[in-house]
Amino acid sequence: MSDNPGINAASHLTGKTLGQYEIGQQLGQGGMATVYLAKQTSIGRTVAIKVMPAYFMGEHNFLQRFEREVKVIAELQHPRVLPVYDYGQLEGRPYIVMAYMPGGTVADRIRKGPMPVSDVSRIVSQIAEGLDHAHNKGVIHRDFKPSNVLLDNQGNAYLADFGIAKIAETNVQLTGSGIVGTPAFMAPEMAESGNVTPAVDIYALGITLYQMLSGKYPYQGETPIRVMMAHAQDPVPDVREARPELSEAVSDVVMKAMAKNPRDRYATAGALAEDLRSAISRPPADELDEFRATEKVSYPLPVAAPPPAASIPPAPSVPVPPPPPATPTPMGFPTAPLGAQKPRQSLFSNPLVVIGSVIGGILVCVCGVVLLITILNQPAGPSTASKANLIVNNRTSADICTVNVSAAGSTGSGTEQLNGTRIPAGTTYTISGLATGQYDLTAHDCAGNAVAEDYGITLASGDFDWAINAPEVVNDTGSGTPSDTASLVIINKTGEALCVLYVRDAGTTDWGDNQLASGKTIEDQSKFTLNNIPSGSYDLRVEACANGIYVEHLAADLNGQMTWTLSPSK
Repeated sequence: MSDNPGINAASHLTGKTLGQYEIGQQLGQGGMATVYLAKQTSIGRTVAIKVMPAYFMGEHNFLQRFEREVKVIAELQHPRVLPVYDYGQLEGRPYIVMAYMPGGTVADRIRKGPMPVSDVSRIVSQIAEGLDHAHNKGVIHRDFKPSNVLLDNQGNAYLADFGIAKIAETNVQLTGSGIVGTPAFMAPEMAESGNVTPAVDIYALGITLYQMLSGKYPYQGETPIRVMMAHAQDPVPDVREARPELSEAVSDVVMKAMAKNPRDRYATAGALAEDLRSAISRPPADELDEFRATEKVSYPLPVAAPPPAASIPPAPSVPVPPPPPATPTPMGFPTAPLGAQKPRQSLFSNPLVVIGSVIGGILVCVCGVVLLITILNQPAGPSTASKANLIVNNRTSADICTVNVSAAGSTGSGTEQLNGTRIPAGTTYTISGLATGQYDLTAHDCAGNAVAEDYGITLASGDFDWAINAPEVVNDTGSGTPSDTASLVIINKTGEALCVLYVRDAGTTDWGDNQLASGKTIEDQSKFTLNNIPSGSYDLRVEACANGIYVEHLAADLNGQMTWTLSPSK
């Protein structure tokens, strides 16, 4: 718990009503805010509300700065950035209303111990997408850390608290510490000069990567100042000291991300994530050494040919002292002096050698016949060990962020193949090394919308071109001309009942009213049609009844009839 009375005083908000929000249990508390679970009574949505201390409001022009920064955060609008719904003040305390993520935080995962490397790579890739998007918009997080990365039920990452450190930075004289940010994740330049660039977020991501891999902080200290000094002065620790099975390539990625000089770090979070994916796909150095050693003994060393006969001098006609021993041949066996050579014996003068040679010859013949029969009986075509390549051809107008491949007819969601990679609209991407067989394929855009589902696809040896076309919009007017109204058909295959449906003008910020009548639900494996929608471009959103998980389809053109198929989030 924080020692700041302004923070602790917020604990009595549980059970109160904040406008259209009923405040529930406290979810967490930090140095600059307390987070509560809440219910948005107007639409029955579960949200999270971050309430900041009242003393912030005592700063001149704070409210104007607060509103400006919240609007900047809300405008980020990216699949990897936690959505901001609303903001305001209650009893002199500023608050922000955000989406609620039931999966906890990355910090919660780290507390359970080192994470699997594949999970680390996937989450870092998702974090990198959000950070790079914010940096391209001119927004720096300033206080990035694992507790600011929230997870949904599927373990997907969402970045939270953009701008909170900036909102608070002019109020540090009131906090008593004089530090804005978290010392355990602060880049050296912030301690020395206070210089804030995107490189401070890259550094904090490097610290987070170290923690995810090792379960530990890279630097320890008795006070925040000592920890900051360690970041500035102590060498970057090798993560393999905490987790020896990691490869040198993975350690190099952590080292570069945590470089003391900002110029020596990765230029973007995406570059860090790409290097990490490459590093974990390489075997550790000791495995490579074993492979090379095996290769060395698998092939005989070349043996030098004997010198030509013309190079051997004739025997002298007069007695001379015996010559010194000759220089050893490359194989290391000394050559006997020419004058001391023994008579050559036939191998077959030894009966044991004769018997062994006969038996060996018989075995060679038998093995040769067996090998020949095996070759003649091999089936034509590719072997059962051959692999298939799935070429994803994205012909839609949206980027694709997930492609799942599962055994045909299975009930699971299968294996996600992109691992943080994005397939931009109008491009192709090859998924290599799939075992041949029959599969069910699904693809989702970066907003979580299902853009393609194909079942029972046969992947044979070689390439399979999977063309993903834009969703079909059927015009029901019968005349081929645009209609004045449209119909939206929702096919629910999410596995959850849906209680909320929003339809708003594209690009606006207010979702408006729930389009489902009171008590109406769209059950799993059912279809719902919303008629008489004025033709135009809309943002669509549905929410599950049980857990508040939502799916959005932004800038959908409604004209005539459009079918929106919803599949489980991957």
